[in-house]
Amino acid sequence: MKIWPIPVGVMLLWCAPFVGAETGKSGEEVYQAICQACHASGVGNAPVMGDPVAWSSRAEAGMEALYDHAINGLSDKGVMPPMGMCMQCSEEEVKAAVDYILEQSR
Repeated sequence: MKIWPIPVGVMLLWCAPFVGAETGKSGEEVYQAICQACHASGVGNAPVMGDPVAWSSRAEAGMEALYDHAINGLSDKGVMPPMGMCMQCSEEEVKAAVDYILEQSR
């Protein structure tokens, strides 16, 4: 019985359930693993999660601005490194963390 070479299409179908099986981390998971290092205590002038005054003024700029600052960094009001220094995170995971922080800060 000849097993190899397996046609590429068959291999892709066989591997599909394993590739990308992880749907990504939730906003809460990203916050707990990365963001809380600064946003739990205010390190580097980071707005503290749960402080509605600090977050409402930032939310006024709009969600796209908040996502942009989280993904690309910000240095004029404090020190927000790009991707929150979570280089293994996807942009979607970073956005989910922003959403989570805002939900917890109302």
